[in-house]
Amino acid sequence: MSRLRRKDIKRDEILDSMGRTFQFLREHMRGLLGLVVAVAVAVILVVLFFAYRSRQAEEANRQLARALQIYSAPIDTVDPRPDDLEDPTFADEAGRTASARQAFTELRADFVGTPIGGIAAAYLGDLAAGAGDLEEAESLWREALADSDDTLLAGRLQMSLINLGKSRGDSEAVIAQLREFLSADDGVLPEDVVLFELAKALEQAGRTEEARGTYDRLLEEHESSVYSLEARQKLAKL
Repeated sequence: MSRLRRKDIKRDEILDSMGRTFQFLREHMRGLLGLVVAVAVAVILVVLFFAYRSRQAEEANRQLARALQIYSAPIDTVDPRPDDLEDPTFADEAGRTASARQAFTELRADFVGTPIGGIAAAYLGDLAAGAGDLEEAESLWREALADSDDTLLAGRLQMSLINLGKSRGDSEAVIAQLREFLSADDGVLPEDVVLFELAKALEQAGRTEEARGTYDRLLEEHESSVYSLEARQKLAKL
């Protein structure tokens, strides 16, 4: 076959292929356009979603910063400025507490079930405990613990709940909880803290031998712990 003939055949094949392609596009143009539109809409929705999440996070952080600012605001009986957005001050502690409670309550309501909402619940629990409402404090601390993604905050909440149990005289419940912390693989409290608190709870419950054994374990396994000196003092008295 001549070289010219082979070129003609190849050109015909290309033209035929292009013709089939154009025919396919004509027959399926509506479906293809629909697919393009659907993909474009999906991309827009994803962009809008992440933009919304970003704005939501910014608003949460703004509200949290304001609530914390109120919570730690100084008392100024001469020139109180409770509505100052940069440097608020309050005439008395009661006014500051009321404003902080309102700010954290609004934050919790807006972001319930999220880590930010958990932080708000933790501070509301502190305020409830300060007002003597220990039942409300416990409920809020447990809510905060469930929503927390911060190890330090979770540890602080667990200690608050342990101390609450001790103040109620619930030694056995506290002991059971601390033993559970010891056996957990992902505990947020350092082991020396748990051992020290467990030993004290056992001592409070009158379980002297177990308390002595726990203090001994603390000293053996965590010799450089900040609790080692107090543990030795406790052992000397048992």
